Amino acid sequence: MRKIKVNKKDVEKKKKQIGKLIEELLDAHMHKHDRKRSIELGEKILALQPTEIYPAEKVTSIFVDLNETERAQRASDYMEKHFPPSAYRTFLKSRVYDLKRDYENCIIYAEKALTIPDATLLTKMMIHNILGHAYRYVGNAPKSIEHYYKVREDFNNGNQCAAYMLYLLARCVKGSVRYSSSGQFNQSPDKRRMGTNPKNLARNVYLISHFLKGKTDFSKDFFGKHA
Repeated sequence: MRKIKVNKKDVEKKKKQIGKLIEELLDAHMHKHDRKRSIELGEKILALQPTEIYPAEKVTSIFVDLNETERAQRASDYMEKHFPPSAYRTFLKSRVYDLKRDYENCIIYAEKALTIPDATLLTKMMIHNILGHAYRYVGNAPKSIEHYYKVREDFNNGNQCAAYMLYLLARCVKGSVRYSSSGQFNQSPDKRRMGTNPKNLARNVYLISHFLKGKTDFSKDFFGKHA
């Protein structure tokens, strides 16, 4: 195999160029809501073949948000080819299949994402949401309800992680918390609606995260025991 000489100055120049384009992309998509400009910038970033994961993830996510099916597919294929799997990247792949209305593959990738241990709280919440959404669309509404009860059972058995709590709040009847006298979360799933569209949920999560970044402090004290 022939070794390719890499000019470090060219590499740094490309990184700076991609970084600048990413800033412009976020501004165009999240602040100016300029669809045409967002697509143009996303294509420019992909054409530069980023060697860092963040630009590829961001372009894929934005193409999904814009319902750009073919572009989202190309971007997710690029990620899958050039970067190792992660829970978030696998979840993004499931979002692409959701966009294509290929719900069986959407479920396959979403379930796979749940098995990857590096998932953040927000990623886990979005994975559970897209699973419930996809189960209903493949004509398996009982599976969607079954998934809710499985999460609720795990939560009541001690796995009281924030991702489960947020998912239960998003899917339970009227978003209303209810506990039994023994301290078990016992609210039923809301069977009248399909839940939040995964695309809308993801967009809202990222917008909130973007605006709160660097401006919010979290403390565990609130979750401590109270007399």
